[in-house]
Amino acid sequence: SPEAPATATTRIAQRATSAAIGRDNMVTLGLDEAVRRLSENDPTLKRLTLKQGSVGSGNGAAALAEALRGNTTLIELNLSNNEIGDDGAKAIAEALRGNTTLTKLNFVSNKIGDDGAKAIAEAL
Repeated sequence: SPEAPATATTRIAQRATSAAIGRDNMVTLGLDEAVRRLSENDPTLKRLTLKQGSVGSGNGAAALAEALRGNTTLIELNLSNNEIGDDGAKAIAEALRGNTTLTKLNFVSNKIGDDGAKAIAEAL
């Protein structure tokens, strides 16, 4: 017998919990999944938004930086509202020096001070 519409919708929603794709093909992921896919150079991951607060300034930013360093597929990265501080910004900036595919970057609403901002500006 055919599945009730509410049940089918629930199953689809459950499958979509790890990634949300917007109208502009921007994928929203948590840090672990993002780092994994960036490190693997996932060809389907072109535009990425990191979930709010998932990066931080310490190990999260360092892991993201390492994944970005070798990535050749990502063209747009939204890191807004991720509590990234100067140390995290410096790590990401260093990784950007070797990344030639990323063309759009959003750092709005983080905790980046003058030192972190300077590092990012110098890396671009």
